[in-house]
Amino acid sequence: MQVNAKRICSLLVAMVLAISLLAGCAGGGQNSSPAQSSESEAQGGPESSVEADEPSQPDNENPNEMPPDLLPTDKIAVRVGALKGPTGMGLVGLMDKNAKGAALADYTFTLEGAPDVVQGPLVNGDLDIAILPTNLAAVLYNKTQGAVQLIAVSGMRVLYVMAAPGVEIASVADLKGKTLFTAGQGSTQEYVLDYLLRQNGLDPAADLKIEYKAEQAETMAQLLAGSCDAALLPQPFVTNAVVKNHEVKRALDVTAEWEKITGGSQLPMSCVVVRKEFAQEYPEAVAAFLQEYDESTQWVGENIEEAATLIGEYEIVPEAVAKLAIPDSAIQCQTGPEVEAAVNAYLKVLLDQNPKSVGGALPDEGFFYKAE
Repeated sequence: MQVNAKRICSLLVAMVLAISLLAGCAGGGQNSSPAQSSESEAQGGPESSVEADEPSQPDNENPNEMPPDLLPTDKIAVRVGALKGPTGMGLVGLMDKNAKGAALADYTFTLEGAPDVVQGPLVNGDLDIAILPTNLAAVLYNKTQGAVQLIAVSGMRVLYVMAAPGVEIASVADLKGKTLFTAGQGSTQEYVLDYLLRQNGLDPAADLKIEYKAEQAETMAQLLAGSCDAALLPQPFVTNAVVKNHEVKRALDVTAEWEKITGGSQLPMSCVVVRKEFAQEYPEAVAAFLQEYDESTQWVGENIEEAATLIGEYEIVPEAVAKLAIPDSAIQCQTGPEVEAAVNAYLKVLLDQNPKSVGGALPDEGFFYKAE
């Protein structure tokens, strides 16, 4: 019996040792060494592909904190549309600020060559804010039953009468007997010219010869070719013409002439509008844009060299042209009661000449956005 007891004890000890060895082998499969892990990743095995999909975290990182680039933001998304030219030039300070992530809102900018390309997305809700000709803003307001509102005036000094080499023009009266080329027949450019001539005692049909061209570029080319005595051009074509031929002169500042005959009222040819629905939902975003756009226009005027470089980079106008055009473009952001008065006076002139130019009637007071 003693022998049997010894055999039984020996068997029990052997079983315990066997179980321990088996447990040790199983544990070794779960705790591979760094060398083994690296080799597995280098070979591209199934385990390495799973690990590659999981974001790695430093030991000292809080697993409940997102990386900075994934942190949620409270910036409101604002889609802005504008035209290439003075209106787009005034935006470059804000565009650059936005690109650096320093703007108050999350802006997306769209720059187009013609107003009709901007108005569609604005009315359809694909843009929130846009810079457009002021009369077009009135048309859209009337057409959409007030879905678009004016929040600021952006362009005052835009049009100039340019004199061909050797031609002297010191006043509107000096246009008598001259041949003047311009574009924009049936647009505000024609209506402003007609009003200026009549208010200075000239009959547009009898006292001078006016020829309308299809595009501003064609008008500029004809002026440079000596095909006319004068041309009515907007910026940046004004500056571009001077750059190409230094003997071409800025004869008349149309804004200054407008002020003479209207008792000091400005010529607000472009403005900033907002979708009413967007303004009601995000009034803080409208306020932020007005603040930053105002700062941008001031920065452009005070930092011409740097601003011209940005304008060229954004392909709004060539840098060399922008450098000369900025001082003569009156790039600004104006708000307040005086803006309403200037806009109403301007639209009234257009209405009297062609009601369709403002949408058939003067907009009512709801046209002007007022923050609550």
